[in-house]
Amino acid sequence: MKINLDKYKKSESWSEVIKLYSGLFDEEIEREKFIIDLARNEIHLASECATSSAVENSKLESNLKETAFKNFEKNPEASVSALLELNDVDRLFLSSKNTFRQPYGKRDKAMFDKLAESLSHKQYLSYLDYVTKFQKITFLLWLVPFMSKHLIDDSSIFYLQKAFNRLFRNKYYNHAFEVHLLLNQKSTCLDDFVKFLINEHRKDAFQMALRIIKKHKLKNFDRIKIEEALTLKNKQFKKLNSSGFFK
Repeated sequence: MKINLDKYKKSESWSEVIKLYSGLFDEEIEREKFIIDLARNEIHLASECATSSAVENSKLESNLKETAFKNFEKNPEASVSALLELNDVDRLFLSSKNTFRQPYGKRDKAMFDKLAESLSHKQYLSYLDYVTKFQKITFLLWLVPFMSKHLIDDSSIFYLQKAFNRLFRNKYYNHAFEVHLLLNQKSTCLDDFVKFLINEHRKDAFQMALRIIKKHKLKNFDRIKIEEALTLKNKQFKKLNSSGFFK
């Protein structure tokens, strides 16, 4: 069974048909050859064909992962999408040929933004979940500006909440605040975040709390006490009773 699908590969409406076609071969080796040939120009679609099968083919998936990795510079969007589909996007960051260099520069950020913009909702959440657990937090910080676009269902809330917890735990309060506002539409959301900050017993957290209180004219906090606390030395500061700043 052979048919020339070249003219259809670029058509989004035909992608489901091609995935279906990839599963109609009588022999697995014929299916492999078709998908590997497709991967030369359409690595993302080829990866979707591979994962659409009920039977896992680790040899084929390894081949596709290698193709996606090698293809990154030529077509980064397709490569990242393929590696997300194959659950192996970390190859881009853990390899000795690390695609995003250290220290990260403007060129890296621009490329990353381009990739983030190209991700589907499912791919974005999958990647967000991955970078939330990644040791270096840079990529999670870079994903924050795209979160509002993907806050569309309960699954989104789950992944954004995990991201918020990681950001706050690592003291990235400004980014955490941005995510907090996306997740919370209730009237007390600003008060809640200020309480989180005060309970941190850190001067940088208190400074941010004070900025929020002033900007939004919050009435449930003792602004004078917070300003006085910021004049204390660090050892004294850590011993403060958080409840003393709430009215």
